[in-house]
Amino acid sequence: MSIFNKYSIRQVGTVTSKYERYMGIERRSPEKQHLLSIYEFKNKTMEFYSKLNNDEKEILEDRLVDIVFWLKSEVISQRIVNPIIEENYREFHKTLFDRSFWNVEQKTNVLFDTDSNEDFFNYVMQYFKDDKTLYKQRTLSYMYWRMKSIFYGKNALFISYVNETYDDLKPLKKIVAKSVIEKEPVIEKRNVLFNKAMKNWNKENPLFKKNFKVIDCVV
Repeated sequence: MSIFNKYSIRQVGTVTSKYERYMGIERRSPEKQHLLSIYEFKNKTMEFYSKLNNDEKEILEDRLVDIVFWLKSEVISQRIVNPIIEENYREFHKTLFDRSFWNVEQKTNVLFDTDSNEDFFNYVMQYFKDDKTLYKQRTLSYMYWRMKSIFYGKNALFISYVNETYDDLKPLKKIVAKSVIEKEPVIEKRNVLFNKAMKNWNKENPLFKKNFKVIDCVV
């Protein structure tokens, strides 16, 4: 049965367009298409998939076959060698048709939501770790509030994670209030370093770009 017999064109189009934006798929300018390895394609797809409701998941499962076929066709027409079309492409495409592509057990990351968020967190923390003036216990609370869209409401999990991962710092007992972090003299330096790390991360990981707003400095 066609997916359009169950869902409206608008519903299908919304999920498809959101997915293609998330993946950086360039239908209007295929010559600008970022070339994905199968590993990148699957990881990025599953990260997006995990955020959908059941109806949206069903739509994506159906539409992904056509999206991949379009990528394959555009690449061939431009005579570009795309990593997604490798020796194992036939087997990869088969997994989309028989839907076994979706059968792989997804990793659950309760604190960070996705593995790339955890990788990003530790990537940024390495920048702070390399700066002795900023690598302090209070930095952990700064990171909590800077990435609050992920951590808010998960205080206990966050504290447990950072105390185990960054055991060279004084153990964190509670998250310092945002109002306190905002007034610290080093808030601007923390923002600058975080922004530098985030910019470099986005250059190195174009498929997993992050965007976390700065914490305002309150005098």
